[in-house]
Amino acid sequence: MRPSLRKTILWWTLALLVVLSGGLVTTGCGDGMSTARASEGTTVQTVIDLAGRTIQLATPTEKLVAIGPSSLRLVCYMEAHEQVVGIENFERRSPTGRPYILAHPELLDLPIIGQGGPDSTPDPEMLLEVAPDVIFVAYLVDGTKADELQKKTGSCPRRLIT
Repeated sequence: MRPSLRKTILWWTLALLVVLSGGLVTTGCGDGMSTARASEGTTVQTVIDLAGRTIQLATPTEKLVAIGPSSLRLVCYMEAHEQVVGIENFERRSPTGRPYILAHPELLDLPIIGQGGPDSTPDPEMLLEVAPDVIFVAYLVDGTKADELQKKTGSCPRRLIT
């Protein structure tokens, strides 16, 4: 595996783990992350995503969507499938050979949040209908595109992590 791809996968997985951990990461664990206490039972995690943007997230996260190639797979591998509130149509069109869909067929019953697949543009209106707390995106490391999608889906409480 190429070193740059390995580093990208590592950082993406780390960001996903921090968000889904529900505040189990303590203050000062690793560069680019910090934890602050918000309201009762809620912790605010600060994460730097792959686009270099600083994101503040209230944890635990209750609802999320994963858009782009491999995003849903990574969310399922992190055992966060119960928090997914919508899937891309691409997942329904070709579920064969996807072990995460075979393990969690209930995902196919969730609302569609966009077409998905290579070179597709996320649909902000469909994303807003399922009202996720967090939008995970694979392969959208351009900060401008990430900011544009976050602006279209509302800056609060939704956060986009690439």
